[in-house]
Amino acid sequence: MATNDQIILKQIIQQRNDEMETKLTESDFFERFVSDQVLKNYDLSYDEIDSGIVDGGDDGGIDAIYLLINGDLINVDSDVSDFKRNIKIDLFLVQAKATNGFSHTSIGKFISSSKDLLNFSIPIPSLQKHYNGKLVSIIEKFRKVYRSLLMRHPELCLTYIYASYGDTKEIHHNLLWEKDKLRDAVTGLLDSYFEFHFVGALLIAGVKSSLVPG
Repeated sequence: MATNDQIILKQIIQQRNDEMETKLTESDFFERFVSDQVLKNYDLSYDEIDSGIVDGGDDGGIDAIYLLINGDLINVDSDVSDFKRNIKIDLFLVQAKATNGFSHTSIGKFISSSKDLLNFSIPIPSLQKHYNGKLVSIIEKFRKVYRSLLMRHPELCLTYIYASYGDTKEIHHNLLWEKDKLRDAVTGLLDSYFEFHFVGALLIAGVKSSLVPG
């Protein structure tokens, strides 16, 4: 049986979607809605949010991905040469599933794709054989940006978001174990800060925070 928070969130999703000029499927709108909520402190436009949506075939379990430097969204054409000091690179990777719970499969996909996408020894042409073009283009930009700024000692933070209509109070301990496996895989590849958040109906609906930090 759905909780009040799930019912409220679904109503919000439907109402917001109905306000759009072009109505999306619940799943597609949910991805954009979650991304907007997660990145609301950066005040991104709808087009900027949409630019990071990579869901579809060969997405590696990643529905959206965003690269920011010092809070500015970086796209494939961005020039980062003006960033000189106190540089913070953020990479947000989002899974947003319009389901009532959280699954092992979704985190497993995060682990598998991260081992490929964040492994600089795997060349971009190889990634293009297994992942969709939009995802690979953002990852390629991330790799170029990170390498070009290395001598300026940037701070790197990788943030993973797994959102659903679920209740984060009911996260199974094995899911937390999977999250730790993801942390080990990511930090083993890159010297970075790692964050992982399970985001549930309470947070997305704006009722109160339901983040489970990693």
